[in-house]
Amino acid sequence: MRLAINRAVTVVQVATVMALAAFAAHTVLPDGERVGWFFDYVVYYAIVSVAMLTTALRALVVPEHRLGWAAMAFALWSYGFAELMWLVWLANDLAPPYPSIADAFYLGFYPAAYA
Repeated sequence: MRLAINRAVTVVQVATVMALAAFAAHTVLPDGERVGWFFDYVVYYAIVSVAMLTTALRALVVPEHRLGWAAMAFALWSYGFAELMWLVWLANDLAPPYPSIADAFYLGFYPAAYA
């Protein structure tokens, strides 16, 4: 069972690194509109989601440094929730409110990340 968990973790890590490398290449190389949409929405939000889930799982499963991982998980969940709020609620608004509730969640990242 432990070997299966280690393999699953390795697969997620390798896939995430590959997605991050592809996303980095996308930011510096010219591409089409459909390719840009795929990277800007699908790949980006997948990377953010994996970071949110893996840090939360690490904080729950492994007792070593649990408080630090929980703080980082809170920071990433705050950031991820802000990104989702912006995407769903504010991105298409011609005059989005400033500051918005999403800004509060963006700012929530910093104290938790530095804790």
